[in-house]
Amino acid sequence: YREYAVGHGLAGVPDGMASRLPQMWGFQAAGAAPIVLRHPVDHPETIATAIRTGKPSVARNILTESAFASLPKLREQVRAKGCAAVTALPLEVEGRVIGAMTVLAAEPEAFGPAEVELLSEMGSDLSYGIAALRTRQRHREAEATIKRLAFYDSLTGLPNRTLLMQE
Repeated sequence: YREYAVGHGLAGVPDGMASRLPQMWGFQAAGAAPIVLRHPVDHPETIATAIRTGKPSVARNILTESAFASLPKLREQVRAKGCAAVTALPLEVEGRVIGAMTVLAAEPEAFGPAEVELLSEMGSDLSYGIAALRTRQRHREAEATIKRLAFYDSLTGLPNRTLLMQE
């Protein structure tokens, strides 16, 4: 991220923040627009912005904003689906951005500060749920490890005395 930040004038990002952001290489560092267009895009304004910065990203009118002028295919796809505005909210688990929740709206200017705040709370709730599911999975794995260590030799994997005495 630091290489990307320096190359894009974001060198002032605090060290703590830069270390929390996901590592991105190749097309990821420039956002998702190159996937749609199949060529590099100089100044993408996409969902990847929310992932890179860890902050909500809002495009109030995809069909008229100058940031999307270089993306005619994307605009056409958006128009065909009946969407005009998009917001992307980062999903953060254990201090790391793991992805983004994207919400599309048919009407332009659909995402004002109140809507972004409400959707950010929803994104936080979703992040909490993901963290809870991951914690539950780690707990199951830890229980399985404890059970295995209690009844099987850690070096050979053979049943130990405790297991043999139970049978």
